[in-house]
Amino acid sequence: MPPKISIILATFNRCHIIQECLSAILSQTFKNFECLIIDDGSQDETKIVVKEYLEKDNRFKYILRSDYYTKGLSGARNNGLSKAIGEYIIFFDDDDIPHPQLLELSVLSLEKNKNANYFKYNKLSFRGEFDNSLILKIEQLSNLRIQDNVVEEMVLGQLAFASCTVLWRKKCFTKYRFNETLQYAEEWECFQRILCDFERGLFTDDVLYFNRKHEKSNTGQFWRNNKISIDSKKRAIFLIAQNLKLKNRLSTKLEKLFLNQSIHFRDRILFFKILKLSKSTGYIDVMRFYLFPVWRFFKKINL
Repeated sequence: MPPKISIILATFNRCHIIQECLSAILSQTFKNFECLIIDDGSQDETKIVVKEYLEKDNRFKYILRSDYYTKGLSGARNNGLSKAIGEYIIFFDDDDIPHPQLLELSVLSLEKNKNANYFKYNKLSFRGEFDNSLILKIEQLSNLRIQDNVVEEMVLGQLAFASCTVLWRKKCFTKYRFNETLQYAEEWECFQRILCDFERGLFTDDVLYFNRKHEKSNTGQFWRNNKISIDSKKRAIFLIAQNLKLKNRLSTKLEKLFLNQSIHFRDRILFFKILKLSKSTGYIDVMRFYLFPVWRFFKKINL
């Protein structure tokens, strides 16, 4: 029987921690899946750790990222998408723990709601050792609902679309891939393109995924002002604004968001590129850009 779900698990130098994630995948109550482990060129013993799972379960497949794809999370995931044969696609991170009922509840929900393109659930963050008492058996999904017109909420961050919190129908990726020039905010940029075409989804308030917080994560790198991550976020801002403008989805709220982000980053080039896409006359926003350092100085004094 061909797999119903393709799990795409990108990994890089996580031999010390990937075993927890793989064991959690083995514990899934839904069994008809394939797990594509895409190694982005690990220099540690990741391959040795993964070998144990390959030998005991043929649903696990180890793939060394092809040179056709750019090094990084986007390239590894795109490599996985090219190999996936399931009806559904889901992305896991190698340092996290999926709820044992995640696949079962996601698939059953979408099978009952044929007009929904994806199933969106919540995640809970943790640090250090995972506390298994956080996993609660789910008898019935909480506040299960269909939602349309979610692009603006997703881009604004009002609906958190992390890569690990959505099960997609494979058709959503027929035309779309992750932008391999992005090392951060790649899912934000990719998913807004998908949602412009496949906006209707199924949502629940339940926590079905547990993500580990640590300094070496992509998000941790960004909040420590890693230049590559910052530059990637700024590029993603422009790409999203450009796409939404093309799709006639660049609302006043989104224009304000992108202008505010470019002001915060103090990126003059990005600011004027966004301003050119917006309906704003520009005078007030230009003043805001140049006076922002003064405003920030007085805000610090008041604090």
